[in-house]
Amino acid sequence: MIKQLGSWKKLTDVNAQWGAYKNDQKKVTDAVLNYQRNLYPNSPIPTKWLFNDFGHVSVKYFKDLNNDRKMNGKEQVMGDFIHTTPPDEAATASGRIFQLAESHGCIHVRPGDIDTMIGNGYLKKGNTIEVHPYTKKAIDASHKRNAAGMPFEVHFYPGLYKIAIYKTM
Repeated sequence: MIKQLGSWKKLTDVNAQWGAYKNDQKKVTDAVLNYQRNLYPNSPIPTKWLFNDFGHVSVKYFKDLNNDRKMNGKEQVMGDFIHTTPPDEAATASGRIFQLAESHGCIHVRPGDIDTMIGNGYLKKGNTIEVHPYTKKAIDASHKRNAAGMPFEVHFYPGLYKIAIYKTM
């Protein structure tokens, strides 16, 4: 059972992948417990859901077509976002060293890094997030652009597996 929008539901009722097991709740329970034991081998059964595909927090963003720092007109939230993964969350919790997995198009970050970026205001609404081409193989020393009074710009360099934070002037 999971709590969704304030009410308890069977996992098989909220997700098509699990819906295939609607008539075999034991199989669902066993699969979840096995996954939990693989990720957290020496931990008790968790009291909260740890297996969100996108980690404990994720950040959505949009392409600002008219450069007004507001989502309006034909602008839409992008299909990709900044997030962690359940295996990375588990590795962090146990203090294991790990390498981020390849993404399906999102920006994967370490759990501590996303917490730091949010906590320091780097991913605050209105700040620039720029995703550079995979072919870019050098991090820019600085960016000189009008940041409309926003304190930070976040630049993701997927070809380098790096994120650079620039303090705007």
